[in-house]
Amino acid sequence: MDLLEDFTDRRWHTQTKSRQRVRVAEAFSLIDRGRATNNQGLVDRGEQLLNQFVILSPGLAAVNFDAGLVMDDLQQLAHSRDPHIRLLNSQIRNALRSGRRFQRDVDQIVHSVLALKDIYSQGSMKALP
Repeated sequence: MDLLEDFTDRRWHTQTKSRQRVRVAEAFSLIDRGRATNNQGLVDRGEQLLNQFVILSPGLAAVNFDAGLVMDDLQQLAHSRDPHIRLLNSQIRNALRSGRRFQRDVDQIVHSVLALKDIYSQGSMKALP
């Protein structure tokens, strides 16, 4: 049983990492193309994709969020008129508030690291380890 669990865990990790790498490539492609053509819409879409916050967990997969949950999903749940979902309204709103705060903090870190990466790639500082 442990071997099967180890295999599925490694496979899930690899597939998730691959999916994220594709998203990153698509985001940078949109940003680069938008900048090259002065199309701010493409730049905005690329940055939106790059900053999209995805929550993954086996618990979410158990309730049919296999591909994860994004903040837009929580936003839709928070405004749902379904009486069953409205029973969870305060929990959903708390998760949305926490998610937004966490996403803002992570976005700031990502933008800082990308700015540092640009500085290092221009050769003005020593390379990152």
